[in-house]
Amino acid sequence: GDHKFWLTMAWDENGQPSSIFVVIDKWGSTTRGFVNAWCSLVNHSLDRGVKIEEIVDMFRNTRFEPSGTVKGPKGMPTQCTSILNLIVCALELEFKEKKPGSRGRV
Repeated sequence: GDHKFWLTMAWDENGQPSSIFVVIDKWGSTTRGFVNAWCSLVNHSLDRGVKIEEIVDMFRNTRFEPSGTVKGPKGMPTQCTSILNLIVCALELEFKEKKPGSRGRV
């Protein structure tokens, strides 16, 4: 079914992402639990110095359900291969918008 999600990023004093939060509209869903666990892992990685670029590259081409046509802000893809693929595309877009002088892929 359709999933809606909201992405929030917190930034450190150096302009780098320090944590991410993703809220999915379907309470109790397996997808929501999986995404919450994945965000905890990402936040733990960011705390230990892993760059957001590495995380985006690692999960960019993941393929599993749910996948398919998506609606999002300008710059987002219209197709995603998994929920993680969609989230890292949103992370990349958010990072590029916040980072001064950023161009192209993260």
